Amino acid sequence: MEKIPKIKIISLGETALNTIEKEIITHENISIITIKNDYKDLKINFQDTDVILILLNTYFENDKNFALEIIRNTEKNDVFTGIYDIGNGYIDLFDSKINFIIKCKSTEDLKNGINGITKTLTAKGMVTLDLADLKTVFQKTSKSFVIFEKGNLETFDDFLQNLKLKLETFDKNKTYKIFLNITAGKNIELTQIKDIAKIMTNILNERTFLWGLQIYPENENFINIIAYIVEDSVK
Repeated sequence: MEKIPKIKIISLGETALNTIEKEIITHENISIITIKNDYKDLKINFQDTDVILILLNTYFENDKNFALEIIRNTEKNDVFTGIYDIGNGYIDLFDSKINFIIKCKSTEDLKNGINGITKTLTAKGMVTLDLADLKTVFQKTSKSFVIFEKGNLETFDDFLQNLKLKLETFDKNKTYKIFLNITAGKNIELTQIKDIAKIMTNILNERTFLWGLQIYPENENFINIIAYIVEDSVK
């Protein structure tokens, strides 16, 4: 694993970050910046930043314009940049400027979407992905989706069925790149990981599939997955 990247989570306006902040993974390389109204005084050291995750409501022009100003600086400094959109505004202007944009329909989407990236980049796991890996999946695209499923290894078949139902909502005629973060108890088996991968790759027409795994021995039978599914622009 390469060095742990410096991550900044920037919340613009009212984003419900205060509701989920205690549930976001903490690490010395993760900092959270909250800006409610006055954007002009915000100073970001882009030279000391590898990843910026922006939370905003794209319905509000002021928040959107400030996000574009941040993105202009991230492009100059080659910063990996993602947006979590809690609104319903026009987003095409972000195309090809950022690595991904996720439409969050709930605080659960927001929390899981952030943790899927931050946990992968900061938590050492049995199978660890780094920022270079993520860049192979998120290559300047805005058509990305996040799904979350949790369950118990003792009822693994039910877990797989619930995951299958979520995956079947995707357009089978499109090609996808998949980034999967698995968090599980010590009783997880390799065959179960293969079953998850098999369902995802069988249902989705995938071109790239990357996955990471963190084991928490104190919780024997739990399993959580967060999957980013990215529409592939390569035909």
